[in-house]
Amino acid sequence: MLNIIIYVFAFIIGTLLGSFTTLAVYRIPKKENILNKRSYCPNCNHKLVFWDMIPIFSYIFLRGKCRYCNDKVRIRYLILEVFSGIIYMLFVMSLNLNILNIGYKELIYILISTIYIVTLIIIIGIDREKKYVTRSIKKFGLIISLIYILYLYIVGVNIYRYVIYYIILLLIYIIQNDKYIFSVFYVLFLTLLFTGTIVTLATIIFVLLILAIKMLVQEHKKIDNNKIIPICSYIGIFNIVFMILSNFVNSGM
Repeated sequence: MLNIIIYVFAFIIGTLLGSFTTLAVYRIPKKENILNKRSYCPNCNHKLVFWDMIPIFSYIFLRGKCRYCNDKVRIRYLILEVFSGIIYMLFVMSLNLNILNIGYKELIYILISTIYIVTLIIIIGIDREKKYVTRSIKKFGLIISLIYILYLYIVGVNIYRYVIYYIILLLIYIIQNDKYIFSVFYVLFLTLLFTGTIVTLATIIFVLLILAIKMLVQEHKKIDNNKIIPICSYIGIFNIVFMILSNFVNSGM
């Protein structure tokens, strides 16, 4: 019974994180403040109140429309909130923690991993919309990566390879070439730092498989599509999935 309550609570937290990421996905490309500025309707600019922003329920009760101007709210907000809730619940389940005997190391790991998952979801959202990873997200990725390395050092993990990954991330950030491939390499090394070699390799294999299928379908249908494929979002999605699966395996569930 206690586990069920914890998992429901994790789902609720996940939807709240999803609500935050939808805000971040919308504002970050516009270089708007995501922390201090109140939420508002992008159509009528009316500031939203608490009951306008309850994850999932507000969308359902308001029938996907703004309370003030009746403009339709994009369904991607609902999808991202539900997706985030499910993902975070599965992440908490995968850790198989004893909530009555949890230590500070586990709590710090959960906090850092939560921030990492939120960062990936923001990358997924922006990349699918804009086909790039913003400089501000890359900068934030560097910050949380450094915090994670310090955490690993404190708990006694050999941080040699993590430092190498961090240096590569830093170099990619400094170069800041506009070519999309640099964003792809940045996200790959970010996942390598946080989730390790096996999970990242599984991520790469499945991303390549999806890209191959996509190209075959386009070739079969004779579609000449020169649009940038959102590879970073594919990497983010599969990395989260395989990170959770890896946790399930390691926890013996």
